[in-house]
Amino acid sequence: MVDSANERLKKIIFQRLSDELGRKIFYPVGRSVWLLDLDTKEWYFEITCVGDIWYNQKYFNQFFNVFTLKYYEYQIYLKSWIGKIPHLLMKNIQRRNTNYEYYIEGIINDTKHYWSLKNRHGFSYLIVKHYLDCLNKCGDKSLTIEGFWMI
Repeated sequence: MVDSANERLKKIIFQRLSDELGRKIFYPVGRSVWLLDLDTKEWYFEITCVGDIWYNQKYFNQFFNVFTLKYYEYQIYLKSWIGKIPHLLMKNIQRRNTNYEYYIEGIINDTKHYWSLKNRHGFSYLIVKHYLDCLNKCGDKSLTIEGFWMI
């Protein structure tokens, strides 16, 4: 009975995460992949090539407040949801309470650290190839996380 309740909660959380974050930009630059809102300069996740997942504590504390979950309870759901990204190494998940608006501006304007098959910045061939294929299929300069999962 408890397992079915947990599965229902997980399904509700995943649906809400997808609704709120599915249209955010999957933005690889250098040795990190970011999930960003380019308009508001808000960040949600940073995933490094060594498998560290950083998430925006301020945003997700508010997001999970409706579920009355604390960070140590909701980290499991976050890691599982973001873990749907194919071929991406994910080891640790940690929170970060930092405003990266200034940093995001630099990420967006960075032209030296784009992914290519020759320059993968520590990421696997499979994740970079998948990203480049999705980017080519969507025909845009940016790719949403939803688009990355669907293609």
